[in-house]
Amino acid sequence: MYRFVEYFSFSYKLLTFADHFGQKTKLITMLRNYETVFILNPVLSDEQTKEAVSKFTAHLKSNGAEIVASESWGLKKLAYPIQKKEKWVLLLTRIQR
Repeated sequence: MYRFVEYFSFSYKLLTFADHFGQKTKLITMLRNYETVFILNPVLSDEQTKEAVSKFTAHLKSNGAEIVASESWGLKKLAYPIQKKEKWVLLLTRIQR
């Protein structure tokens, strides 16, 4: 006989363990999906952009996130200027945690 236990965690794993009554309990958690858009300075070279993105992704991975997909949107005009610049490089990253 299995009981389902609600468990709040950042990862979705299926764990089975025996509780103190000797019954098997399934512990089910779910993955959370996130989307992050990095806004990068258009003055940066391609090499500097890749370095900045690798720093961000390394930070996310060190905190337990898994990078599912990464998509460059290129140079886009924003609805309003940031730091007196209207065009910025956008990078969409999908994360599971």
